[in-house]
Amino acid sequence: TISFNQSTLELSDINGGDLYPGEALIAVISLINSGDTTCNNITVKLLSGGLLITDPQYDPFLIEKLEPGRSKEVNIPLLVREGLTEDALAFVQLSVSSGETPEFLTVKQDLPVFGVRPYTRGKIPIVGLHAIEDDIEIPIELDAYHFDVLCRTLKSLGFETITFKDLLDHLDYGRALPEKSVIITSDDGFGDLYTNALPVIKKYDYTMTVFLVTGFIKETEEERVVNFFDADRPVPMRPMLIWPEVSEMFDYGCEFLSHSVNHIHLGLAGDEEFLYELIRSREDIESHLGNEVDLFAWPYDNSSPDKIPLLPEAGYRGAVKYSGGIEDIETIDINEIKRIEFNSYIPSDVYAGYLDLLDLEIKDRLNSPDQISGQQFTLEYTIKNNDNQDLKVNSFELEIGDNLKLDAVDPTGYVSQYPGKVDKTFIWVSDSYTISPGDQVDLILKLTGSGPGKAIVRFRLTAYNSYFNADDIEINIQ
Repeated sequence: TISFNQSTLELSDINGGDLYPGEALIAVISLINSGDTTCNNITVKLLSGGLLITDPQYDPFLIEKLEPGRSKEVNIPLLVREGLTEDALAFVQLSVSSGETPEFLTVKQDLPVFGVRPYTRGKIPIVGLHAIEDDIEIPIELDAYHFDVLCRTLKSLGFETITFKDLLDHLDYGRALPEKSVIITSDDGFGDLYTNALPVIKKYDYTMTVFLVTGFIKETEEERVVNFFDADRPVPMRPMLIWPEVSEMFDYGCEFLSHSVNHIHLGLAGDEEFLYELIRSREDIESHLGNEVDLFAWPYDNSSPDKIPLLPEAGYRGAVKYSGGIEDIETIDINEIKRIEFNSYIPSDVYAGYLDLLDLEIKDRLNSPDQISGQQFTLEYTIKNNDNQDLKVNSFELEIGDNLKLDAVDPTGYVSQYPGKVDKTFIWVSDSYTISPGDQVDLILKLTGSGPGKAIVRFRLTAYNSYFNADDIEINIQ
């Protein structure tokens, strides 16, 4: 008999790490004739479905004969197909056949391949949180309800969560990111992330990144501690995570990075203490989870440029601040990655605006800032939707100075009806104001100056419970 059922196929990634278009692999084949009869004219072929390309000189590979109990090692180069812009799942499978035996197939090996393309939106909001509590005691905490509102707002506007690893892979290799990417982070490692935040992110098919103070993450429930690194500050004592909870969140897809061992002011620490805090915390996380820890977040946002040269020695590539605003791919500095602070001070009706989630432009057109009292002039606003989904506007709002009068709304514009008025604000309200992706609409106003002096015009729109403001216009009435 002839049998190849002990033959094996192993893949060796020449570059290591994840797979990207154009990368090379080696298929290491151990062909074994485990039967008792010599096999002749053997055809060895790799099946891959088109995402992996076999070197033509090995497609197929022919072996003249293989005697019983003998083996032959064959290394076949493979290349990941170029031009992939979306993530895909490749596979490879070994096929062995001859005129003397039925085809032998190994089990398919699936290989995720990450697409490569620019991140055209540019901006990535990196949300900075702390505790997610049922009942908050200080503003830096966020209650679970509003955390759900945050995630719901992000999801409704088409945002998907990524990790810092995804971000670094994009910077290093061009890895394709969702068209609207967001990173949700939390500092310290409070136990409410497991009880309150995890169910919410699962609900929206999201993930999050947690910066752990590893010296306060214990092994068991009996050992669980509170955040007594904050004992000298007017903050509540909250239970911290334990490693089994961290492991469960990690297995789900959450990312865990360093926030030091003891939550000290790293920017003020001596070099030796700084290195200990970062090396030990990195080792704590890597030993428990098996992942690489490349970044840390500064406790108390106490950053120091003087410490950056020490990062390679500590095994890190960069650092994350708690503040700074919306990050941008084009200008990002991995030694000072910015986050936007998020807490209970922020009303839920401005989440979309605060995080700059909508890509829209509001431009004004006015022939001259100098106008004659008693003469009518035209002010036009153009609203353009640069987003990839419909912009549903709830209202347009206009405030004008006391020495200006709104005479009419030009019917050739998008909105033709005269607005209602609340106090000094003219308001157009409708549930049918929708601007398609890439489209723009005009609001054309007829105004008259009613007396000399300066007049300020303010215009804004509301969408997704947030305000989006145009630049103020100063008009001189003569």
